[in-house]
Amino acid sequence: MNIRISNNWCWGVSYGWWYSGGDKLPCVTKPGTWSGWPADVELPPGDWSSNHSSYYDTDAVRFYRGCVTKWHYWGLSGQTTDRRGKSSLWLKLFDTDHVYIDSITC
Repeated sequence: MNIRISNNWCWGVSYGWWYSGGDKLPCVTKPGTWSGWPADVELPPGDWSSNHSSYYDTDAVRFYRGCVTKWHYWGLSGQTTDRRGKSSLWLKLFDTDHVYIDSITC
């Protein structure tokens, strides 16, 4: 299944690594846009954000509400984010972060 990524992070809304305010980041004004900023898109399976010029510096990834996502940082052990019965959760990505989504179960 697709994952949602953003090329912007809403520092005024969340000063930490996580934002749990819903399916969309409030600072994104161009949802679904591959060539703009601040935007977010659905990245299909097997694709990489670095394949798209406006997402060479991806700032956030969404963990879907109602789903369990298994994922890992490059070179580190796996993580599980359980959003069953909860809203979507966004994770802030920093410059050298590489996040891999291993599976999503909804």
